[in-house]
Amino acid sequence: MKKIILTMVGVVGLASMPNSATAQVTESDVTEAVDILKGKSISKTTEWAVKLLQSVDDKELTPTAQNALGIAYLNGLGVTQDSAMAIKCLEEAGRCGSANAYYNLGLLMKNAPHDRQDFAKALRYFEEGAKSGALNCCYLAGYMYYKGLGCEQDYKRAVEYFKKDETGRSLSCQYMLGLCYRNGFGVEIDDKKADEYLQKAAKGNYQFAIEETLRENAEILPSTVLADNEVDKPESMPDVEPFIDKNTDLSGTYKGIIVTYDWSGSQIVKEENLSVTFSKAGDSYRGIWMQGSDTLAVNASIGADGILRFADTRHFMSDRYFEDTKIESQFQDASLALVGPSLTGGLRLYSLTEKEPQRPMYLSLSKPMGDFAKDDPNDCYMAAYPVSGTDKIEIRFLLPKVVKNASVYLTDQSGLYVKSYNTGALNAGQQRFTISTKLKKGLYVVSMEADELHGQTTILLK
Repeated sequence: MKKIILTMVGVVGLASMPNSATAQVTESDVTEAVDILKGKSISKTTEWAVKLLQSVDDKELTPTAQNALGIAYLNGLGVTQDSAMAIKCLEEAGRCGSANAYYNLGLLMKNAPHDRQDFAKALRYFEEGAKSGALNCCYLAGYMYYKGLGCEQDYKRAVEYFKKDETGRSLSCQYMLGLCYRNGFGVEIDDKKADEYLQKAAKGNYQFAIEETLRENAEILPSTVLADNEVDKPESMPDVEPFIDKNTDLSGTYKGIIVTYDWSGSQIVKEENLSVTFSKAGDSYRGIWMQGSDTLAVNASIGADGILRFADTRHFMSDRYFEDTKIESQFQDASLALVGPSLTGGLRLYSLTEKEPQRPMYLSLSKPMGDFAKDDPNDCYMAAYPVSGTDKIEIRFLLPKVVKNASVYLTDQSGLYVKSYNTGALNAGQQRFTISTKLKKGLYVVSMEADELHGQTTILLK
């Protein structure tokens, strides 16, 4: 996304501070002080600039002066660094009418060190700035709703803020509107409008918009919805082991797919092959995580609840919005459960580069283990992923040939039949389906039968 920095807004005109201590501070005096703090002028010291700004009592000049003082205290320019005073000055500037002060306050809260971040406060500041029509605040308020930072994720609310840019002067807002119309985020999909917004941003040399116009497809991967249409229960249900026994040795290589969701968690936008190789190291595991072009060293251990949890280690990983470099990220809530031969679960990354959570992910891995080791030519690749915030499940399987009829079955962790669906005849190739069924939290086996072909995977619903 667009790089953003703290700003100090001055006004046109330069002058020296009046010699008389009782002389009225003028607009040009404030401008010179601001330029000194910004490094644009070396006519006087930063200490002089701070003292002049502190002496301002003109209501028209106070917003600019207090905003500049806030940045001075924040960065220790001409005064001892003091974040509390910085916030006090910026809030005073905001109350006096400085939208840029709210922008700076929002960035201060959003980009603070991880343990002191406050996305909720950041959003409130951006919304305050947006009330005065400040386009940088409109964009960032929309951005926070778009990703669900400090609030419930809400595409429609995000679009409302992006659309406050009625003049089209904010390339960031234009780009985000293009994404929303292209993918149906908060609005109906409209390729014509999407292209108009993206082209406008691209013509302004907005790099992300240029890259988006070169992409052939939207982010959302298409899927066919299966209506409730139960079929006969299969003759036998697969055996299920609901959790990892601490005595189980997970050493070996697991292969599968990791999927990335959109910011709402309700739609899949990316699938990648994933391979994880574990080796036991005392009571924990060391592993090599291979995802796309990324190879990571990971550590994990089995908890008392039988869940394999990864340590929150830092990694440099590829990202859609930083195509020429890798961003520093950290695992968050990465955990897997063992069901039969499969490891399944989810994770979320925290971007240390962007200082914010990234989109949720879900992964499903498997390897031959004991009785599951086999060479079955009719066994098909299969994967299943939960759709966050809904009662839906995404199902994928690969058919090597045309089949006359196929069925999908769900089994709970105790091996009891739960639900089944019929797909009808299918062509060879990748199959993508969405099923809607109200399931309790827990582990489930998802299996497929298509003529003599079959497949099986597991899914963990949290």
